Amino acid sequence: MSSTERAAEIGDRRWRDVLDRHDELVRRELDAHGGRLTFNPSAGSSLTAWFGHIPATGGAHAHDALDRFGASFLHTRPLAGSGEWSTALVYGADLPAGAGHPLNSLLVETSLELGRNAVFERAEYVRRTAADLALVGSVSRELNIGNVSAGYVRELCGRGVSCALGVLGTLYLVPAELELFYGSRTPVGILAYLELRPAIAAHGHVMPR
Repeated sequence: MSSTERAAEIGDRRWRDVLDRHDELVRRELDAHGGRLTFNPSAGSSLTAWFGHIPATGGAHAHDALDRFGASFLHTRPLAGSGEWSTALVYGADLPAGAGHPLNSLLVETSLELGRNAVFERAEYVRRTAADLALVGSVSRELNIGNVSAGYVRELCGRGVSCALGVLGTLYLVPAELELFYGSRTPVGILAYLELRPAIAAHGHVMPR
């Protein structure tokens, strides 16, 4: 069906609405932009920095224009035998249009793998607005949230299917506005799990994803 026939079918006004919507979507995609730069100073290290601009949107998931930027450092060091030590440091931030400062987040993670055993630790921090957390009437406009985790994984099998048994403990650090939902400002969680993956996807690592 040609565009002329389509216009005749739905009427000029609706056809104009369709064209306007198309132009809006194209303009929004063109307004969005970003970039990423990666540098590998050694075989086991990687430095990455990125930036992105997300234009304002309407509808059910409406938000103002937003800039996102961050940087990361990843390092992996082989150990004797089949061991490996990996560390990640990741920083990210959101800068909403009109905001005077960015909303920062930080992740620090390290894992030590020795044969079929692995231990790992992770610390996370994020700053979000009360609106992001759907906290109506919150005293604070912005809130700090964090958690600290530690765990152990034991690989049980590795032929055809990689299976591992693990345990993870997490201490959450939440602001006073969220204490009502968690029952404490320092709730604790413990998770025991069994992980199954195709052996080809595991690449010999037992740290959980």
